[in-house]
Amino acid sequence: MAVILLGLTGYLFWIEIPQGERKKEAETQAQKVVSFNETDIQFIGLQYRDPEAEIDLTKSQGGKWVISRPIHAETDEREIAGLLSSVVGMRHSRVLEDLEEGGEFGFDQPQIKISLTQKDSDGEKKETILVGDDGPIFNTLFVKRESDQQVVLVEKGIKNSLTKKLFDLRNKKILPIDRNQITQFTIDFKDSTFLFVKEENQWKIRKPQPAKADSGEINGNLFDFEDLRAIGFVDSKEEKEKLQKNFKVPELMVRLKEGNQTIKASIFKTEKGQYFAVTSDEKPVYEISKSFLDNFKNDFFIYRDKHLLVFDPDSVKEVSVKNPEDTYYLRKAKDIWTLEGDEKEINQVSVTNFLKFLESLEAEEKPQNKISFKEAGLQPPLTEIELKNLSGVSVGRLQLGKEADGKLYAQGLEDLGITLVFKSTFKSIPQKIDLFKGEDDEETEK
Repeated sequence: MAVILLGLTGYLFWIEIPQGERKKEAETQAQKVVSFNETDIQFIGLQYRDPEAEIDLTKSQGGKWVISRPIHAETDEREIAGLLSSVVGMRHSRVLEDLEEGGEFGFDQPQIKISLTQKDSDGEKKETILVGDDGPIFNTLFVKRESDQQVVLVEKGIKNSLTKKLFDLRNKKILPIDRNQITQFTIDFKDSTFLFVKEENQWKIRKPQPAKADSGEINGNLFDFEDLRAIGFVDSKEEKEKLQKNFKVPELMVRLKEGNQTIKASIFKTEKGQYFAVTSDEKPVYEISKSFLDNFKNDFFIYRDKHLLVFDPDSVKEVSVKNPEDTYYLRKAKDIWTLEGDEKEINQVSVTNFLKFLESLEAEEKPQNKISFKEAGLQPPLTEIELKNLSGVSVGRLQLGKEADGKLYAQGLEDLGITLVFKSTFKSIPQKIDLFKGEDDEETEK
């Protein structure tokens, strides 16, 4: 019995199942309208009922697709991949045989005519596919393969995948950069210049004055440059010259260093309120979205690091908190925090989290109008937190003042000046009573 079962299993595994898979694969291949291999296709010609909409695509020797008619231009590789996939993946649901001569299928003026050239080890092959009128069955189209004059029905949805405008197929990416490889870049506004340099994986500002940069803001700007897309093209020399006569001072210029090359772009605004990007004389002039410049501000504060305190939490041995309602001093000895003047055990996690909060605290914005320390409630401050090291030297001081539109005036690093933080900052400062250890705290620490 075991031998019979073993033989049956072997028959199913080695013969029956493979035969079924081969049969299914053969049926799938038989349903294909185009038998070409996607990677071997070297030319695609697209013709529509509008003769001005004809497009030729050619694969270069380097393997990149380019538009060769009606203009010479780079392609959007994702669009080309989608087009190729649609062409090669086209399958019919029915083959129409014994057709009457001159039948009304729409092939005399096809909606789409696709010309293909394949080159492989067997040489060069050509094929032409005609997409005609709607078929007799719901949601179908007549399609004709000219090599053998076979007429089939395919799903109507394929028409959308094969209908492409010149703009759809063009490469709309303006700056050929990888933002992760940029090591330096300059942004020129009309009246100021910002220079950013990446050192030891940290962004620094070199101009207009040295400072640590806000990495989030810098990475956001680099993403915007990398993602900059054209919404229109000006190609001919005559049209570019005519347009550029209206350009005055650039709204913004950028120079990005990636490896040994520098990629440049200048952004101009016309009197009609349109925005254009110019990268070089050889490239088109690109029309871009008006919203692109909204991501860039001529404001040093925006680009600089906004942490109010810069310190190493492990170096902090004393913490003082002073405000009208609560004043206390914390000291650390042998890795244990204690509260001055009180022998009760305190929650060590609460102190650690408080220091982490202070380390991560950033200014949200600068006051819109100039304000004095006294007017901001910072002289004297309503709340003051000071951190000291083992030698009693201050390693950070945070002062909080009056409220303004849901925020609090704050002073941390001296060169930041008066800033604003969220009002919730005050709630993150533990009160003395919150520091004492309870039963729940003991379970948490375990």
